[in-house]
Amino acid sequence: MDDYIFLLPLAEANTEMEQQQWRESYKKNCACARAIEAAIASHYREYHLRDGTEAVLRLFGADRVKFVLAATIQKLDFDGRVSRENKRWASEQEVPDETFVRDYCVRSHPGLTSLFTDHVLASEPVQVPVQSHDMIIGGI
Repeated sequence: MDDYIFLLPLAEANTEMEQQQWRESYKKNCACARAIEAAIASHYREYHLRDGTEAVLRLFGADRVKFVLAATIQKLDFDGRVSRENKRWASEQEVPDETFVRDYCVRSHPGLTSLFTDHVLASEPVQVPVQSHDMIIGGI
């Protein structure tokens, strides 16, 4: 439950336990956004964003980092400095439609946020489905 991301708006958190889960998730989302901003600031030099994702991913986990980035990019849908690919990816992610989302949006330059998102998405291992007829068993 430590990495739980509460996907419902606060208004739909019906029990005290759900409200507590929402608050904890909200705090972690905000901290994650601030960590992403710090990573971007410390890894951007000479017009180049060096990766910088490792520590943020280790601290908050890939799911939360991607959630915060998706929330940010959904709010930047109008901005041409965010790549079309990242906008498309973000639009496919589930983010609650509530005013609190703005609190955990990354406030770094939109183009750098898009580049950081590229690094995060590229760090995921690519899963290729294996089909049985493509396998060679025992050198046959």
